Amino acid sequence: MAYRALDVANYVVHHALETGKPITHLQLQKILYYLEAVSLVKNGESLINDDIEKWKLGPVVPEVYHQYKVFGSNPISYVPKELKISDDNIFDVELKEFQEDVIHEETRKEINPLIDKLLNYSGFQLVEMTHQHDLWKDDAPKIQEGIQYIKYNKNDMREYFIKNKDELGFLLNE
Repeated sequence: MAYRALDVANYVVHHALETGKPITHLQLQKILYYLEAVSLVKNGESLINDDIEKWKLGPVVPEVYHQYKVFGSNPISYVPKELKISDDNIFDVELKEFQEDVIHEETRKEINPLIDKLLNYSGFQLVEMTHQHDLWKDDAPKIQEGIQYIKYNKNDMREYFIKNKDELGFLLNE
């Protein structure tokens, strides 16, 4: 089952805070990328619905970027509340707190060890790692020129990581 990237991001931050491990916005973006890669390889399907774009510092989910950019390079200290607008015809707006059960329990059990492993790497270590992937390197000249909105193709991601399992070995214990 695929989730909204913001829900997965909020869960990653929640988990990091619960386990006392600091997490930065830069780490969060790369963790989402790696969680997606593992899901594509192990489960044959996406973990997140949203597109992942190729930015100068590697993979980024734009919606998550905009939600968490207020933290800059500082550790994220809380899961931001989300503005929810009613689906009916009545103008109703509320701020909703994150609820971890928006991510199913079996999914949480699957991704928790991955999150824990990835949190052992700094944001810039994760950037270096993602910059080694041909998926990013192939578009590096365009990215460096400032061309925006270059998306990772999820089928290409799956094929790349199946062919290059060593790139995920540190997460898959292979």
